[in-house]
Amino acid sequence: MQKAIIFEVLGRFQEYFGKKLTPEMQATYIEHLENMNEDKFKLASINLIKSFEPTTAKPFPLIGDFLKACGEDLETKSINIVSLVRKKAEDAYQSIDFGDRHLHSVIMRYGGWIELCNNNTDEWWSLHERNFINAYRSAVTADIQGPEYLQGILEIDNLQKGLTPDKLFEKGIEPCNCGFLPQTVQKYLVNKKPNLKILDAA
Repeated sequence: MQKAIIFEVLGRFQEYFGKKLTPEMQATYIEHLENMNEDKFKLASINLIKSFEPTTAKPFPLIGDFLKACGEDLETKSINIVSLVRKKAEDAYQSIDFGDRHLHSVIMRYGGWIELCNNNTDEWWSLHERNFINAYRSAVTADIQGPEYLQGILEIDNLQKGLTPDKLFEKGIEPCNCGFLPQTVQKYLVNKKPNLKILDAA
């Protein structure tokens, strides 16, 4: 999200609530909010204008108020994380990137993506859901990060056969149809510059 959008919202809030933020305070807000989804941030801003009640001790919405208003606070996110994982865990063949390396670290603790997909049953989650949520909260709090993405069956199988994305391109095969994520494919091609011609010709 562009910093200008956050500046604009903070400016409106300062006028509305009659509270001025120092440049240092605004920089702190931007640092913690710029990675939010733009649409969610705008919705959170609307909700806060309607619902936030300033007090002497808390005259201006805190960063946590913005996060909570759009469901990005740790408590809300932790509760929603299981639904997200269960929905995606129906396909163990495709590699996956949740865009959350804290979550990746937790999934690795449970044996990795393929193992979690194999255990994606109501019975298993009834036994492990609470511990999974707590593990995620701990990973975020302690900043425990896992791999950039999680490998699926197809990618692992192809790599074991020596079929890296650049090799698949040489055979005229689209790597993304073989379990590889686009960012993984790009890294292989960047590291092997001659094969970039194959990408351009595809």
